[in-house]
Amino acid sequence: MNVRPGTNQVPYAIGGKIHMVTPPRPDVPRSLERTLLGAIIAACSLLLVAVIVWATVNIGELLAGMVPGWAAYGAASAFNLAWIICLGLEWVDRHSPQQAHAPMIAGWAFLALEMVAVGVHGHREDALAVGIVGALVSAIVKTVWTLLLRRYATPLDPMTQQWFDQERAELAAERGLLHVQTDNLHARAHLAQQRAALGGDYPSHRPAPQLEAAPAAEPATPGVAPAATPVPAGHTLGAAAAAAHVDDPVQLARIIDAALAREGLNKADMVRAVIGAAPHLSAREVAEAIEVRRGVKVGAGYVRTIRTGRAKPPASSQPAAEQPVPGSDRAAGPYL
Repeated sequence: MNVRPGTNQVPYAIGGKIHMVTPPRPDVPRSLERTLLGAIIAACSLLLVAVIVWATVNIGELLAGMVPGWAAYGAASAFNLAWIICLGLEWVDRHSPQQAHAPMIAGWAFLALEMVAVGVHGHREDALAVGIVGALVSAIVKTVWTLLLRRYATPLDPMTQQWFDQERAELAAERGLLHVQTDNLHARAHLAQQRAALGGDYPSHRPAPQLEAAPAAEPATPGVAPAATPVPAGHTLGAAAAAAHVDDPVQLARIIDAALAREGLNKADMVRAVIGAAPHLSAREVAEAIEVRRGVKVGAGYVRTIRTGRAKPPASSQPAAEQPVPGSDRAAGPYL
């Protein structure tokens, strides 16, 4: 028997034989309030459709004397859609009264323009009373929908409202930072594709201004682990230390570009330069930064080796001298 995933089954025995069966779900009790609210929403929707047709026909006939019919009725529908869109914005911001205030004011302003247009059409047709009554239809529908929205817009106490606003502000900041980072990644990917398409004649990096003028760092002694993270040429220790706390991806990218701007760097120098400019990057991120800017593939394991300062000990070209045995003054012979 096929059982829907997530359905709870219970053992059920008949004649001593047990099978797992799905018990019937209990019926949800009917709620008069929910039924009435559903009927109210349906009635409000019918009123909205009726007022859209009514106002569009009236304003469309008013404009049809100057422009073609399809253009006149298309422009007439804008009067209705404007305040209906504002109703939707009020619903979205129903828990933020400050943000919902502007759509509410704009909705009533657009409704007033629609009512004036319907009244002008009635006056033009020598039926001013009909125009006034027709304009009031839109005001009635707008009022009913406003009351319905307030039914769901539950007000929050001041402290809860402040907490809610701060949460929305943090989410908005995260979305904005995500857009910036996404644009940055797309731009760098596009730049890498252009470099690959142009070939080796195109420089693999762009010249970048040095952050601070400083003498070049002294080369490390072979076979000896560096006492501190090396600082690339064109940087001072203060700039490298400041780069370790840079959170802005654009500023960090400029620092790494400046670290790799020198000519004649070998693979190990590139790794040391990126590590010195951004010590907090992982080995994989260091390798990706070098490959994107200089087109040199570097493995993450190689970056870890350079970062830890491990190096093979230099091989001695001469054998170690034999130490004399203390107390042996006689010459060595065939017998000891």
